[in-house]
Amino acid sequence: MKDFLFYTLIAVLLVLFQIFVFNQIHLFGFGCIFIYVLFIISAPLSIKPAPLVVMGFLLGLSVDIFSNNYGTNAAATTLVAYIRPRTIRLFFSNSKLENSVKFFSDFTPDYYKYLITIIAIHHFTVFMLEAFTFSLILLVLLKTAISTVSTAIFIFFIQSLFFKKK
Repeated sequence: MKDFLFYTLIAVLLVLFQIFVFNQIHLFGFGCIFIYVLFIISAPLSIKPAPLVVMGFLLGLSVDIFSNNYGTNAAATTLVAYIRPRTIRLFFSNSKLENSVKFFSDFTPDYYKYLITIIAIHHFTVFMLEAFTFSLILLVLLKTAISTVSTAIFIFFIQSLFFKKK
């Protein structure tokens, strides 16, 4: 129960920061910082995929409601929550995953690859759904690149504050 309340508080704080701070920042007229994705990225490995997908949907829907979007964040966050277990297995060995406490405190190159992959997929999905046409693919890729780099920098900063490096 204590863990549930803790993660609920984290989710609420990330959504509030997203709505009131990061939705107001637009980098170079193209980039956006989606800090709330950190919840899905750093969710405990013990959470089963189905509840994580539901949490991802609710998290994205919360951001959409307060941002006057039409489900783009909900769809992207649901997708990222769904592919997260496969993405983790892509970058990490089973022995590394057995020690889930060390997983989020050990910033290895594999962890950074995982983080950037999840962020890039999320951002590409959001911007592609906003554009809803392949004729704007270059603009979508530009927005994805700028937003992925800026979001990754902020997430690296936040994680370095709250997780100890080994």
